[in-house]
Amino acid sequence: MSHFQNMGGINENYFQTFNKEQVLAVCKQAITTAVKQPSADNMPDSDYDLAVRYVSNKGELPTHGIHLWIGEQVKSM
Repeated sequence: MSHFQNMGGINENYFQTFNKEQVLAVCKQAITTAVKQPSADNMPDSDYDLAVRYVSNKGELPTHGIHLWIGEQVKSM
């Protein structure tokens, strides 16, 4: 996890990593139940960036970058 810097990229100056199963389960639920919002010119800046690295027995998978907004739900634009 890192502080948001700009849209389209992920800040690689991470201040937190997660590897405990319980924390990862919460992150997985948040990611898999999230509702993608359409992009807009007036979209507020994200609060954080997440870089999700997957573990697979079938080979290396790409890192998945996610912008994360914390707070109340915002109506779709």
